[in-house]
Amino acid sequence: MCKLRTRVRRSIQLAVPLVSGLVVGAALSTCGLQVDAPAADRRASTARTCKSFEQLSPQFLAAIREGKIEPLRQFIIDLNVPERPGDVPRVNDVLRGVFNGLGKLANKPGEGGAPQGEYCHPIATQPPLTSANELCEIRRSLEVLVHQGKAVDAIDLLEPQLSILIGYLTGQGNDCRGRPRTPAGQARLNSHYEVASVFSRLCAQTAHCQLSNGLDLIIALSEFAATPMGKQAVDRINALASRSSISSFLDPTRLTEDQFVAMANALIPIVQAADAAALEQAFANVPSLPQAVRDDLRPVVEDLKILLGKPELIVPIRRALECIKLEDPQRHLTRMIYRILVQEQCTEFGLTKLTKVVQDLQAIDQRGSLLFVANRVAKVVREDETTLDSAATVCQFSLSTAPNADGGVSNAEKLLPAAYDLIQRGIIDEAICTSDTLLFGCDGGAQPACR
Repeated sequence: MCKLRTRVRRSIQLAVPLVSGLVVGAALSTCGLQVDAPAADRRASTARTCKSFEQLSPQFLAAIREGKIEPLRQFIIDLNVPERPGDVPRVNDVLRGVFNGLGKLANKPGEGGAPQGEYCHPIATQPPLTSANELCEIRRSLEVLVHQGKAVDAIDLLEPQLSILIGYLTGQGNDCRGRPRTPAGQARLNSHYEVASVFSRLCAQTAHCQLSNGLDLIIALSEFAATPMGKQAVDRINALASRSSISSFLDPTRLTEDQFVAMANALIPIVQAADAAALEQAFANVPSLPQAVRDDLRPVVEDLKILLGKPELIVPIRRALECIKLEDPQRHLTRMIYRILVQEQCTEFGLTKLTKVVQDLQAIDQRGSLLFVANRVAKVVREDETTLDSAATVCQFSLSTAPNADGGVSNAEKLLPAAYDLIQRGIIDEAICTSDTLLFGCDGGAQPACR
């Protein structure tokens, strides 16, 4: 047991060098670096040589050669510059906090009933989540998501939404009607970095905006989603996807942007006040809401009225809404949702598509490991104030739209366009495949993560 626990701790200690190794691997790959299987595996009769980094990540290396990744490289350099001489970069504090937290988890007892001499159960005999060891569940999740390729399936489901969102922010690519977001030859992109600026301000540790509120919300929602009522609420939202009344209502000829914003402004104070009676009254008095839409929304409204009476959920929601209300007075976030969902009629953000994505993600993660791991990691970070402050600073820095001290482009303008280009090239899938090779080797059969 002690030996295995030491092995788990050693794995955590090796995580940071492993991440650094990915970057070094990219730099050395042009010299023919081979990611070979361990010596013991090479001696086995079924052993085979792993692909080189060039073969595992061709699009990533092409992006480097074409200079597409240069803004991202410069952003990472800037991110690692200490705020004051003699200080360590804030990102170091974030990593320290995360790995210290994982180290605490490694000191917990192993899973009861595990095979003799083992710290964790294998996937075949894994215990219920209620009695699972956090680190063991993370380990099993890595095997399922990375080694079995389920993360690729999840990314394939979420990638269209991510591309649309970043494309809207940066002005790259086409909108959902197939028209370029920025006409050819135009000097500047039709970007919406004002939304990135809002997110940057949300990360500022102020009297009304605290990263701890966001973590509290993640913890509360992940726990609620695992309850029978939470699952029922998700099912009811999924059921709305089959209602034609909802899709016909979300039409720019029936619902204007200002009306959409007004509805959001009316709902926010009701949720903040946790006033179920006011919610019922507001729902009854929404102007020009067709009766068919009222009938279809009724079950969801009833669920929301119940949620308003749950302090563990409503308190972090109230704080998050207060932060958004104060930091986004022009309602840029709400307007972005309207423009993507209603004005552009993006099918990827339509209710039918989003509920299908949720259902498919549930099928990929039937056990609920992702919610479990997100909950536990959020709790670990939540307990460390230094990590919280550093994470908030990194978030604020990354999405800042203020020009750099040298007068150059902002951090958001370095990070987001590069991220959009990498997503379009399929580099997320390449990264999962490469991680599978580094973590699990390439010997012993097919690699579903490498497609």
